[in-house]
Amino acid sequence: MNSYRTFLAIDLPDNIRDTLEALSEECRTGRAVDWDDLHLTLHFLGDQPVDLLEEAHENLSARPLPAPDLEFDGLGGFGTPARSVAALIRPNDTLNALHKTTASALRQSGITLEHRRFRPHVTLLRIPRNQPPQDQAKLHSFLTTYAGKSLPPFTPDSMTLYRSILRPEGPIYDPLVSYDLGT
Repeated sequence: MNSYRTFLAIDLPDNIRDTLEALSEECRTGRAVDWDDLHLTLHFLGDQPVDLLEEAHENLSARPLPAPDLEFDGLGGFGTPARSVAALIRPNDTLNALHKTTASALRQSGITLEHRRFRPHVTLLRIPRNQPPQDQAKLHSFLTTYAGKSLPPFTPDSMTLYRSILRPEGPIYDPLVSYDLGT
């Protein structure tokens, strides 16, 4: 039986991707996430059989999916020491409703989701494990400088179910199906 490593994510408009890419280039350490791969993950599904993904598609397609207004809330590091740098998204009721609605549709399809707190963010940089002290200092300076960085708010018009193909040089995100938001 075929299975895919998948995740459900909100797509970003090009102008937001451009701004985030330029911001990533300011860091001078870590590996920047490719422009095409910048997204806000709603749910990581892991490896799922194709039949469950097809059922999830049917369930997601049958529900109204709200389009949340998204506001950035600065930059932050994830992990101690930081293993990634992300543009943080301020949670709001509509975003939380979209997260809950999609979780319900996925669970109804037989997909088991991880039980973790939803921390909306867009990953910008991946940080290597054994980072030299000078790179740690660069990262600290970058996070201090841009911690309160504001970016223009936006309202996404779609979300996508992606297949993630892992490779040593970085993942490839293959869109499987998109869903309109605000319907």
